[in-house]
Amino acid sequence: KVLGVKEIVVCGHTHCGAIGALMGGVDPNELGLIASYLGKLTKLKELSFSKKLSVEETIKENVNFQISNIQSYNFVQDAIKDGLKVYGWVYGIENGEVEVLG
Repeated sequence: KVLGVKEIVVCGHTHCGAIGALMGGVDPNELGLIASYLGKLTKLKELSFSKKLSVEETIKENVNFQISNIQSYNFVQDAIKDGLKVYGWVYGIENGEVEVLG
């Protein structure tokens, strides 16, 4: 709002360890901070398992979830009406390519 941001890019990446941990689970005794963070992604995990998504597909869904989160703020909704653009990207670590989502 104060900075006058014109574009927001939410960028995930292939081979994401956090999404891999979300899907495979982590030991909260060993990785408590990560387990706590992943607890915020319960809906994403449920969606992924119900649709039988791969880790790579779940990475894309996570980008979409994060875009929805950003767009849930009233000041962002107002900025979108005034021309703010929000993009979702997935960066391919193995090839350097960027996939633009939706």
